[in-house]
Amino acid sequence: MIVSETDSRPLWCPFVRVGEQANGAAENRPDGSFHCLGSQCMAWRWQPLQADDAFKNAVKKAREDLGETDKASQAKAVQHVIANRAEYGLPTKPYLGFCGLAGIPEK
Repeated sequence: MIVSETDSRPLWCPFVRVGEQANGAAENRPDGSFHCLGSQCMAWRWQPLQADDAFKNAVKKAREDLGETDKASQAKAVQHVIANRAEYGLPTKPYLGFCGLAGIPEK
């Protein structure tokens, strides 16, 4: 499941090992938690930034900004948007991820 790091927090961690302790604490977690640690875990993987509708709209705007109208200018506009993501209101770093223990999940 691909989720935000915040949404991963209540999910059960497959690495948790519960011992026979009286308090039922997780043996491999000093704080006794059972939940996903998100990017604090070595198995966490960030979902690469996608070419979604917002990105496609930014490319259209970049073509206008650059005064490029022919089809060959598409690649130039894409490179411009990638280099200036924040200028177009796009995320500059990944914000969705998943537990990499079982490979890449389907969307």
